[in-house]
Amino acid sequence: MNIRVLKIFIILLFSIAVVQANEFVIVRGETLFVAKSSTRAHEIEHIVGSIIESGTGNSQNVFVEKTDSGWCIGYDTLILMCFPVSLGDSAEILSQNTCHKLSMLIDNPPKKSQLGWNELLKLLLALLSPIIFVIIILLINKIVKKIIHYFLYQEGKLIKGIKIGKFTILPARDELMLTITIVRWIRNILAIILFYVMLLFIFHLYPATQEITDKAILLSFKFLGNVGIVALKVLGYAVGAFAFYLIACIVMKIIDLIFRHYLQNSDSTLPADVILNLRTILKIFISILFVLGFIAIIPKYGYIIALVGLFILLAVLGISFIPILKQYITAYTFHKKGLLSVGDKIFYKDRWWIVSETSSLFLKLQSLSDDEIAIISIEDILSGGFSIRQKQRETDSNVSENDNSVSNNNKNIDITE
Repeated sequence: MNIRVLKIFIILLFSIAVVQANEFVIVRGETLFVAKSSTRAHEIEHIVGSIIESGTGNSQNVFVEKTDSGWCIGYDTLILMCFPVSLGDSAEILSQNTCHKLSMLIDNPPKKSQLGWNELLKLLLALLSPIIFVIIILLINKIVKKIIHYFLYQEGKLIKGIKIGKFTILPARDELMLTITIVRWIRNILAIILFYVMLLFIFHLYPATQEITDKAILLSFKFLGNVGIVALKVLGYAVGAFAFYLIACIVMKIIDLIFRHYLQNSDSTLPADVILNLRTILKIFISILFVLGFIAIIPKYGYIIALVGLFILLAVLGISFIPILKQYITAYTFHKKGLLSVGDKIFYKDRWWIVSETSSLFLKLQSLSDDEIAIISIEDILSGGFSIRQKQRETDSNVSENDNSVSNNNKNIDITE
């Protein structure tokens, strides 16, 4: 009697150990086989359940294969369960039976009689997600409107424009419009991100689409990482461009100050329109140089593009300076020969003028009729034609004639004596 009780006790202990060590794989109420652990059982249940719920399962993909570890059952390329060789012929029978059950389960899955609490909760969350999304978007839109309304009354107070010393880089109105645009773009980006998160959440609720959702999340993180790297590069280039822009603005202000000095100088021999044209050309040249300098910092082919652009710029400037150089050579030759000097009178454009100042490019003339002052290039005078009345030379010739007459009179006096 005691031996029988001991045997029963040993069998019970063995059964408890077996139950604790193994876990039944149950899908849609159908018991397929026993897994070695509860974790493995849940994994197999999730895989088989996803295949059934996807609606694309095919029983032809279920297979039985004999390996070194025993008889194994799998789907497509995935091994689900193996019966060890130690079971003998029973391993093959069990594997064939399990394969048949799995095939029947995939071809004719049992319908769920009622929704469980988990399914009801998932369905409720899926239905509430769009409503929550709309509520959040409305709240964000309301907050953005308040922010924009606040900024509209801050022009001249909080928003005063971007200035460096006395130089205004960005006026207050432009800074206000830029701030409002940035706020609106942030709102739009947040709306897109929230919509994407809502879709991922809905797809992650169901086993059939969980794997797709997991892959989408991984791809999203990779994409965000790449976008972050690109954003940092773009930010670096933007900072560099802004630095170039600030330096260019400072240089332009200095050029304006220099040319304003020449425009306000009454002793300048250059006409105002010539000074303004020179200022415009110099600004364009410096602007192109700054643009080429920014292009040169772009990796790979940036410096090549900048060098080609610089070569083209210098070639264009060289060709455009040929007429100016020709004009300068002509005017310099005219000035060097001394054909006109200060005090000479010239007849130009139906009026008499007196030369008040000369240079290698221009003449400063004063009208004898109405005291009008004109600055005219030597090339214009040569092309328009003119007459010269050289005052100094006439005086010299009169003096020489008087000297000759005096000497003749002296000679006559000597002869008489």
